[in-house]
Amino acid sequence: MKDISKDIKIRVATTNDVDKIYNLMKSVYDGLEDKTIYVHGNLDYVAKRVNNLGSAVVAEYNGEIVGSLIFNYPANKEENYGVDINLPEVELDLVVTMENAAVSLKYRGNNLEYSMLNFVENMIDKKKYKYFLATVSPINEASKKSLEKLGYKIEKKVNKYGGLERYIYCKCNS
Repeated sequence: MKDISKDIKIRVATTNDVDKIYNLMKSVYDGLEDKTIYVHGNLDYVAKRVNNLGSAVVAEYNGEIVGSLIFNYPANKEENYGVDINLPEVELDLVVTMENAAVSLKYRGNNLEYSMLNFVENMIDKKKYKYFLATVSPINEASKKSLEKLGYKIEKKVNKYGGLERYIYCKCNS
């Protein structure tokens, strides 16, 4: 496999990227033998995150979106993973959730998920947000490795997304 990591551009997603991000997420899901590993949202979910409720970044190679990472500032809401790990209510406003990472099958092995996570972490105001949280299937070795390489630790094993087992990973910026 050709190392393309030096040719990858990571940038904040725009409304023009919504369909491409959704199609990437769907193709990743469709290509999985074990569909329990990855859960993706619908087109409306992607549009809301990109346009106003959170944000997303994309990894581009030769003008093609080959990776995406959707993240969110859930505050005191039901979708805040901080509730799952029993953070005090006053701390829930300090959470950023890394909600959905997708990497095109033909570009895996180039540390794209790690690079996108790192890019997002560097964008976020660490004085305002203390907890970075993510969910990962216990059998998704690549995602676990990306998070652990950045200092995330498993906080709890839970059932989410209709009963699927997930680890909740946390990185705390003290």
